[in-house]
Amino acid sequence: MREASKEYANRILKLLQDHYPDAKMILKWGNNFELLVAIILSAQCTDKKVNEVTSTLFPKYRVERKEFKEKYKDVIAHLPASGGNEVKQSLLD
Repeated sequence: MREASKEYANRILKLLQDHYPDAKMILKWGNNFELLVAIILSAQCTDKKVNEVTSTLFPKYRVERKEFKEKYKDVIAHLPASGGNEVKQSLLD
């Protein structure tokens, strides 16, 4: 990352921290891959709903990414229709 970009990112981060000092991550996850999946699933869906789905889903599929990819269609099937499930599938593919 260029130095100017780092400085710009740090200024934005500082502004966000100043304006939202009590901000917290609502999504629940156990590892980086689960966080990535939860973020993808949260598009056009509430974090509350994602947590409901992933609370049973992640323990069921607590496996490596390769194995998860083979079963990801089950992940999408647990989500309510949100108009973006095809995109989510392609991101998890």
